Amino acid sequence: MIGLPIRGSPFLQGRRACTLLPRPSVALLHRTPPSGSISNISGGGSMGKALGGSSTTPCRQPHVSSTSVRAHAAGAAPTTTPDTRPRVALVVTDFDETCTAADTTGLLMAAAARARTEGGTPGTEGLPRALAENYAVRYAQLMAVIMPDGGVQQQQRQQLSAAAPPLPPFDLNGLSEFLRRLSEFDAEMNAHAADAGATTGLTLPRALECAAGVALRDGVADAFARAARARAPVHVLSVNWCADFVAAALAPCGVRLRVVEADELRGEGAEGAQVEGAEGARAQQAQQPEQLEAQQLQQQQAQQAQQQAQQQQAQAQPQPTEQLLLANRLVLGADGAATGQLRVVAQSAVDKAAAFEWLRARHGLGGNTAGGVGSSSGNGVGANASSSAASPRGLVAYVGDSTSDLLALLAADVGIVIGSNRSLRRVCARFGVALRPLSSSVSLTDAGASSGVLYTTNSWHDVSDFLFGCETGSGAAAAAATAAAAAAPAQQVQQAQQQQQHVPRVLVVAGSDSGGGAGVQADLKTIMACGAFGATAITAVTAQNTAGVHGVHMVPTDFLMAQIDAVLDDIGCDVMKTGMLPDANTVRAVAAQVRRRRVPTLVVDPVMFSTSGSPLADDTVAGALLEHLAPLATLLTPNIPEARALLVAAGEADAAAALQHIMLGDAWGGGGASGPVHAEAAVAAMERAARAIVRISGCRAVLIKGGHLALGISSSGTGSVVEMVTDVLFDRETGYVARVALPRVTTRATHGTGCTLASAMAAHIARGAPLEDAVRAARAYVQAALASSAHLTIGAGPQHPFNHGYMLHGWGALDDAAAAAAAARAGGGAGAAPAEAQQQAQQQQQGACGGAGQSPPGRPQSPGGGRVDAHAMRAALRVYAVTDPSCNARAGRGMAEAVAQAVAGGATIIQIREKDVAGGDFLATARAAYQVCSAAGVPLIINDRVDIALACGPDVGVHIGQEDLPVAVARQLLGPGRILGVSTKTPEQAIAAVAGGADYLGCGAVHPTATKVKTRVIGLEGLSEVVAVAGSVPVVAIGGMCAANAADAIAVGAAGIAVVRDIFLAKDGALAAAELRAIVDAALATRGERLASSEAGAEAHACSATA
Repeated sequence: MIGLPIRGSPFLQGRRACTLLPRPSVALLHRTPPSGSISNISGGGSMGKALGGSSTTPCRQPHVSSTSVRAHAAGAAPTTTPDTRPRVALVVTDFDETCTAADTTGLLMAAAARARTEGGTPGTEGLPRALAENYAVRYAQLMAVIMPDGGVQQQQRQQLSAAAPPLPPFDLNGLSEFLRRLSEFDAEMNAHAADAGATTGLTLPRALECAAGVALRDGVADAFARAARARAPVHVLSVNWCADFVAAALAPCGVRLRVVEADELRGEGAEGAQVEGAEGARAQQAQQPEQLEAQQLQQQQAQQAQQQAQQQQAQAQPQPTEQLLLANRLVLGADGAATGQLRVVAQSAVDKAAAFEWLRARHGLGGNTAGGVGSSSGNGVGANASSSAASPRGLVAYVGDSTSDLLALLAADVGIVIGSNRSLRRVCARFGVALRPLSSSVSLTDAGASSGVLYTTNSWHDVSDFLFGCETGSGAAAAAATAAAAAAPAQQVQQAQQQQQHVPRVLVVAGSDSGGGAGVQADLKTIMACGAFGATAITAVTAQNTAGVHGVHMVPTDFLMAQIDAVLDDIGCDVMKTGMLPDANTVRAVAAQVRRRRVPTLVVDPVMFSTSGSPLADDTVAGALLEHLAPLATLLTPNIPEARALLVAAGEADAAAALQHIMLGDAWGGGGASGPVHAEAAVAAMERAARAIVRISGCRAVLIKGGHLALGISSSGTGSVVEMVTDVLFDRETGYVARVALPRVTTRATHGTGCTLASAMAAHIARGAPLEDAVRAARAYVQAALASSAHLTIGAGPQHPFNHGYMLHGWGALDDAAAAAAAARAGGGAGAAPAEAQQQAQQQQQGACGGAGQSPPGRPQSPGGGRVDAHAMRAALRVYAVTDPSCNARAGRGMAEAVAQAVAGGATIIQIREKDVAGGDFLATARAAYQVCSAAGVPLIINDRVDIALACGPDVGVHIGQEDLPVAVARQLLGPGRILGVSTKTPEQAIAAVAGGADYLGCGAVHPTATKVKTRVIGLEGLSEVVAVAGSVPVVAIGGMCAANAADAIAVGAAGIAVVRDIFLAKDGALAAAELRAIVDAALATRGERLASSEAGAEAHACSATA
């Protein structure tokens, strides 16, 4: 029941359970979770995290420290940055998803279930799922009561706006009340899990065995080491259920954590510190309020006196750098197995805040000596929140990832949020907590939490640099390098700096394809093209070509292990990607290596058949993958036949039959062997299969590739049907399904597409991209490679290899001489700047293929480099301002002034359109506009002229029409990193433009326009048809767009509107742009709310259908 007192926590023994604040009106934080998942919905309490609740974006974040990058850019020597900042006296960090790449408490539940089965108590394997379902229902009920609105809408408004709207005022009272209610709920759910026996039967040896497979975030060990050198103790505060498990998982960092017992925190015996279960809860509820309050008051006074004595002792005698662990412990029976009960230390946000204050007081660094989370003023975040001033003995930092960390984060002198937890960000958006990027420019003396400011990063290296100063190395090696660098020649120093920069690394464990189109050959080409370094461990050598597989020779398992060890001992890896694993023994051996070597991120491509259908693995592989390797995986990437094989191996007959049906049926709506299958029904079957595989395997996410399925989308205007390829991604840690749909490329050059896609995703993850972004970037890469290879014929068989390095050379699509001629034609032969254009084009190509070139802030760019990021591109199209010389002349403004006004008012992208102007004059005009746009972080597009774009700046894009250069030719001239837009009127033109490499589509004329009187008007219906086939490529509405009709275009799916006269003929261009921006943003927000409502309805329908 909601509202029960919090039980078991030593911090809530001896005081009232509700010591924060009266209950103000608060608003909704979360939507109802999707069916079968409670991911990303909890407050981050131990029960919520155990069930996958408080997830971040836990893809491996490689170290390219922002502070280190700035030091290198400034030419700094590889030394520790001189630092006059206040000393950091104490660091406290969360464990799950802060120190680890993913939540770990679920591992303990799974291990306990296996132990019970082995001990002769079968039938409890479904307990974690049952607890999850109960949690989801109860959580939704709670949120409907305590947050009926807000949060989500606030976050959506921020996401839809390039310049986020102002946060509401920091509402500490509302936040404290919300977290108090959520803490009560987390405590109750812990009691329910204890009653159900979630950990019953688990032994410490088995828990420690699980700890050996926990992957830590990059930089955690270095952070502990640097804190030790700074003599700043680091304590770990976790809601995890097993402190011994946490200590073992962090042992490789070289830290020895002393576990703090519950009675030490309370200053009394440990009796009563267990989670009592339902009986204890009912007994506590039955106490008279007056008796309970008197008893708690006495205990509170005793605790206050004890803490004051501890603080005085700490101030008189400095504490050693002892490292403490505050986490719950399993209660063990006489047989050494867990009884199911917990000895509770922390299980919620309130507990964590109180524990944090206890740690501060222990070190004489402030904190609330009254023994509660609320200070004497009742502010809910401790006494320190009243001022940003640190203790004279130094600053206190807290590092966390989830909503359960919020009170402690705000109570610290410096609160650092690591990762991208959705729940935390929604709560912050609702209650006015500002989240600012962590950088070395932030002053530690200004980093107090009194104003509700926290700092965010994805890298522990950035945390270390921020707290302890920049080091270009790590550990003792950095200090040695600093001393040696003083006497080293300049060339050696430069080489040392280059060596210390992190290179994203992918280790591929897969088979060899002698034909070069698939296997490790395709993997290595892909990884290099996507900007990472690839290494290999060969599982099997195949004799194959474009006609098929003619033979397979398996590599002995011990030699495969030796290959993996050789790479990891020397080069290491950020991501391991597995491909062809020919038998169950190989699968088990690779899984053992992943656990033993603590591989941080694993992408598993369950290769069982070649693209042509030849078997590449025996019948035991599917079951072995599910049992041994998939539970360790961040991402599993089966195609539809492989997904079906995994489901069959797991006994999921219904889900497997559904996939078989859509494979044999006809997704075009005709009549296949199993009857007609609607496209939406086919994708829904893929979604159900993805959820099932995640559930049965324990992996984080599944991407089911839809290349085997032909999905037709009908065009109502022309009567034609467009064939789309739709992949389905289900991520357990976000709880949401993403559909990645792109038009099918008609080509026979498709050999190795599965290997290529998985390796591209691995490369982007290694470079730091979040999971969904990595999937989309990889799909875009494969799409462009296939489109560029459509003309190729390599080999005489039915399936040909394709060009993985299409951005370097087109192999006959466009040779160097033709490229030069095309550039000359694009420039019109007048005033082109060939030498400068060629030089800047080469620089852009190098940057786009993984070099050091970076777009200025605010420009659309993929997280891992290469092609333009579709999400950022969509945001940039909201107000697309197209200049016109005649409009500027009539308004009495020059180009630079006109562009400056548009940008100041909120134009999100500028296109320079100059007809009948010589190249030299056009270039001068474009450069003047580029200076304005570059300073504002707004993309600049040149109409038609590739040569002007290349000469103008390293990130200037081009927009071309149907009568201009072919899209593929323009893409090759520009390289993959510049924006390329294409005008379209029909779905067929849109499909061709996307296949050729367009980053966005300009669709119209939607309405009659004065700038192009003779153009054909397609209307809103034509616009919606183009949007339907564009997939993830955004569409901007062009032609006759204005304030009066902007919302209609947004409603049918446009990302924005293109305008000329309404801005550049206006008396005040800035005001006109601002009015358009407000209209477009409001329309986008309305569409987002409508889509969210529709999605929630679909989820509810799917849930009821499943039930």
